[in-house]
Amino acid sequence: MFLQLPSYADAVRFYFPFFVYKKYWVTICVDYSSWTVIVLDCNTALRTDYMMTKDVRPIASMFPYLVKQVRREFGTRDGKVMGFERPRTIPQQNAVTHSAVSSVLLIQAHALGGVDACKCITPDVLDSQVERLVVTLYEATVGAL
Repeated sequence: MFLQLPSYADAVRFYFPFFVYKKYWVTICVDYSSWTVIVLDCNTALRTDYMMTKDVRPIASMFPYLVKQVRREFGTRDGKVMGFERPRTIPQQNAVTHSAVSSVLLIQAHALGGVDACKCITPDVLDSQVERLVVTLYEATVGAL
């Protein structure tokens, strides 16, 4: 995929939702510039940092080799496992069922404004954010409303 789509060649961050332990979703941000895997978790009570590190370690170990396939320069990091961060400022969702849509909204917020922008994805605005997301997806695939 990276070799076929040249727009990815200059990307600094890669985002994807990650289904943790068949329970709930988190957002994974692989940040090439800081050499860090950032986990944006809207329900930190379900997994300790140790447990989450164990879940994310394969990504942190594998991603450097994936980046190398795109012929990116590593500098002094060649083959080193990426670091791990799990910011505590992410608003928490009590309902595990909200984690999937929260992970998608956290991708959007983090891509636009970093961890500080993720603070706006709170339980009280989740419904309106979901409506906005659905309209955006509809307009992107079908056309303007």
